[in-house]
Amino acid sequence: PTQQILVARFRCDEILKEALEAFDAEFSEISKHFDFSKLEGSQLANHFSSLLTLALTAYDTQASHYNKAVYESKRKGLTSDVNLRLQNVFREYIKQLKKSQIETFTKTFTDKNNKAPFLEKSIQARQAALTNFTTQMEPVKKVDPEFFDYQADLEEFSGELDEQLVKVRQTEVDNLVNRVNKKINPIIKNKSLEIFGT
Repeated sequence: PTQQILVARFRCDEILKEALEAFDAEFSEISKHFDFSKLEGSQLANHFSSLLTLALTAYDTQASHYNKAVYESKRKGLTSDVNLRLQNVFREYIKQLKKSQIETFTKTFTDKNNKAPFLEKSIQARQAALTNFTTQMEPVKKVDPEFFDYQADLEEFSGELDEQLVKVRQTEVDNLVNRVNKKINPIIKNKSLEIFGT
């Protein structure tokens, strides 16, 4: 490599390190205030975008006048480094989102105001949970489709909803059997008393 390229590599590495330090400081401050139970996907996407912009602007300001190939290569590395750090938050957000959506899904079946038949309720609740999951994830994915792709998580979540539905259905069947037993048992007892005359 020429002297120019060696200098560019050295300087771009230094600038990249400073940009990451600035990112880490801001990220540490912002992430203290994350409340995943209330955080919307669009808010998380805005945080991700502003943090990525912060790091890239800090890098671009000083590194863009060095050798173009070196500058661009290191810039890609910086983008990956930032996104890898953000990915940990993304994974935690998905975990919490699944949890809250499963709770909402289950509550649908105990809602006394919803008079729909069980099958209709289950279809509505499942669709609502999947739609909300996608709605929350889509803005985050747009920040970087490679790092924040959620397709595998959506499929996994769909399977978790199916498992939950099996449990809810079993509970519904058990409740129905208990209700029937409560009505039939006194009748059987009375008939037995009549038949045996005791």
